Amino acid sequence: MPGEVMPLGEACALWQGGRDVGSSLIRGAARVLTGVPHYVQASYITAQEEAARGRPDALAAAGALLTGVAGANRLDADGWARVASLPPTGFAGRGLRSEAEKDDQIEAVLSSGSIRMPLWGLSLDRAVTQQYGGRFLFEVVGPFPAVPAWLASGAVPQEAELITGGRYVIETIDRSASLTTARLRWERAIDLP
Repeated sequence: MPGEVMPLGEACALWQGGRDVGSSLIRGAARVLTGVPHYVQASYITAQEEAARGRPDALAAAGALLTGVAGANRLDADGWARVASLPPTGFAGRGLRSEAEKDDQIEAVLSSGSIRMPLWGLSLDRAVTQQYGGRFLFEVVGPFPAVPAWLASGAVPQEAELITGGRYVIETIDRSASLTTARLRWERAIDLP
């Protein structure tokens, strides 16, 4: 656990600082803190984890977010929409783009029946998920704990991003020629050692 305690709003603001320098770095830090590896292997993922080890701010943010998620209410997508005063859509998900280095690994993990992610971000807005990639769609169904990032930070409300994490059971997988949609159900948190 990092020595520095970071307020949740500050951790969310750092997370929202950009995909490559914010959330990716903090997701790497969460993997460092929990010892849970990324569900796929890639050189840039290893580089993010190495960078996170040398960044006390990233480690502190990851610690704050892991603690925040662990203590959060468990609501379904419409419950989180109500918390945020957004119209209910029944959707919370994340899009991923196609990458030759990772696509087969993602398919293999989905076929395994479960996936672990210490921290990751979801959007309550389906259009936002498509901006991050249209090859894979991870949709969380049922109740799950989360930190509504923009409510804590006051930043980037248009992304309607929830920071969450844990072990997920893969309930269904729908495959088409261009899109694999996996529906995941949250099962349990990933604790700090």
